[in-house]
Amino acid sequence: MANPLINNKILYFIGILSFLFFPQMLWGQDNTDAQIAKQYFDQQEFEKSEILYKKLYSQSPEKYYKNYYSNLIALRKYNEAKEIV
Repeated sequence: MANPLINNKILYFIGILSFLFFPQMLWGQDNTDAQIAKQYFDQQEFEKSEILYKKLYSQSPEKYYKNYYSNLIALRKYNEAKEIV
């Protein structure tokens, strides 16, 4: 018969690991989208980078404002750029 104290410690340990690594998985997606958006922007594929920067801007406006704004200007979407100023 398994010792319930050991089982509780194992569950506690798994819970702590999940708590530590789950947010990094979520942030990792953000970083991946930002990297891909930058790559598209650098390759002057502004329509593709706009989709990602718009998503990132909606999640974190202060962090992605400059990138999204620059992308809108590159696409000559001046009215949309003016709206976010």
